[in-house]
Amino acid sequence: MMNLAQLCTLVEMLRKEAIGEPKMIAEKHAYEYQDHSAKVVAVLKLVRAAHGVSAMNLLCRSGLFIDFGAIVRCVYDCTEEVYFLLEEFPSNRDRPRVRSEARAVALP
Repeated sequence: MMNLAQLCTLVEMLRKEAIGEPKMIAEKHAYEYQDHSAKVVAVLKLVRAAHGVSAMNLLCRSGLFIDFGAIVRCVYDCTEEVYFLLEEFPSNRDRPRVRSEARAVALP
């Protein structure tokens, strides 16, 4: 059985090693990664999926099965998007549509 605390720790280590920390953009009052590549989007999708798996465990234990189902869909979508983004990696890292795809995917 997988230890969910270890999963989140492992994914956070992957994020830091693979894409580093976001930079604060004062004009936008937000943190943003400087690199807008498929690699950055894929790693952030993996982080979202890992946190979703952890949330699924908590929701199921609390009997919130409809919410559990919504998170299952989110985790599934994240993994599919990672597969799509990395189909031809690293050759697709300079694709001009990666940034717009990331925004489109992030919308509910």
